[in-house]
Amino acid sequence: MRKITATAGSAAFLVIAPGVVAGLVPWWLTGWQPGAGWPVPVRITGAVLTGVGAVVLLTAFAQFAVQGRGTPAPPAPTEQLVVRGLYRYVRNPMYLAVLATITGQALLLSRPGLLGYAAAVAAAVITFVYGYEQPTLTRRYDAQYQAYKRAVPGWWPRLPPAYKTPALTRRAASNVTPRQGQARRPDTEIWQPPEATMPTIDLPIGPVDYRVVGPRAADTPTAVFVHGFLVNATLWDPVAEQLAADGVRCILPDWPLGAHRRPVNPDADLSPIAVADAITGLLDALDLHDVVLVGSNTGGGLCQLALRSDTHRISGLVLTNCDAFEQFPPRFFVPLFLLARSRPAVWTLAQQTRLRAVRHSPLGFGPLLNRPRPATLTRGWIQSLLDSAAIRRDVTRFARGMQRTELADAATWLGHFEGPVRLVWGTRDKHFTIGLGRRLAAAFRLAQLDEVTDATTFVSIDRPDTVASAVTDLLAKTHT
Repeated sequence: MRKITATAGSAAFLVIAPGVVAGLVPWWLTGWQPGAGWPVPVRITGAVLTGVGAVVLLTAFAQFAVQGRGTPAPPAPTEQLVVRGLYRYVRNPMYLAVLATITGQALLLSRPGLLGYAAAVAAAVITFVYGYEQPTLTRRYDAQYQAYKRAVPGWWPRLPPAYKTPALTRRAASNVTPRQGQARRPDTEIWQPPEATMPTIDLPIGPVDYRVVGPRAADTPTAVFVHGFLVNATLWDPVAEQLAADGVRCILPDWPLGAHRRPVNPDADLSPIAVADAITGLLDALDLHDVVLVGSNTGGGLCQLALRSDTHRISGLVLTNCDAFEQFPPRFFVPLFLLARSRPAVWTLAQQTRLRAVRHSPLGFGPLLNRPRPATLTRGWIQSLLDSAAIRRDVTRFARGMQRTELADAATWLGHFEGPVRLVWGTRDKHFTIGLGRRLAAAFRLAQLDEVTDATTFVSIDRPDTVASAVTDLLAKTHT
């Protein structure tokens, strides 16, 4: 890799990865506003840690570009193993610098919450280093890396330097990375859990997998479900099981919002409008009539967009906590969607979620679910994002196509929908607030708002019985 290319790539990754983890997220959590004043020596220590961490971070990134002729990003690795400079003292100066910067901000601002965040980042980093980075470096550099690993500690710097730099040579041809000639995993690769079988339907955006739970007869009352961003149709499984027992046919598509297993067409429009059109397109393709549409969070916003045109196949609507009006998405989630516009940022954020503590933290699914949070379920939501570059590409395309103003005028068409509407709203939700639910209910002609006091965003997980009851009530009204 040319030095100028390596420098530009390292600078971009510096902004996208450490810039987000050690800069944007601490600002997001604290606004960089000081808390209750801690002793002056503690704050001075924090200032020193922050400054030293930033300097070490910049130096380490520079070494990747200048000495390694590559970047720290896995898609654009170095041509040589970086063992000079700071890397003579410790193998992971970059990660230590990030943790020092976060911890320093916590001490400087007197913010204990940032110390918890630093601990979560440390756990994610350790998981990544031992689960991915060290095995990858062993495969790429073999004996050279093994010698370096034996000589230099991973986390505690050793003085004087523990490693004498050998003459650097380029990798042998047998160690060439996929970027230089080896076969790559195709972008169309599909991640599926063992023994998973799902029918697929071809829509204008591409293939969409779906499941059918319950009776299969054509005249059976039918509900079609729309999940939100970075989850899939398993969000609705507790509801679908109850409805199927009551004789309702449940159609559960995995929409291309980040947790789907099959990537859509690489050249298709994947904006929220296009996905909303795919919802009505699925109803047409399966020739469904008198359907109750059920949506949650981003999926609820997509259901609203689906009502802006022909609704003759939709007889009713059930919405749990979801986007509406200018909250598309709510302010708390805006940084997530901004980051999701970058594929390297999506990859970086996805790696953090390998650890359950991070996945269930206040920056993950934590605010959306009551305890106990099902770890297997949330791991399933992020698995294909971890495994497939094509899925990450779909996430980026959806985020880039999202405009916060698309639901601002929703009242102009929601009021024309003539079917009954039930809003099943968790009142413990701090982001999709009950006030937003009341405003949304007022926009429809025939809406009823059910306030669920012991639920958060994912009411379908917290209180599936309440959602199932709302669906059966609407189906009873529309099929009499």
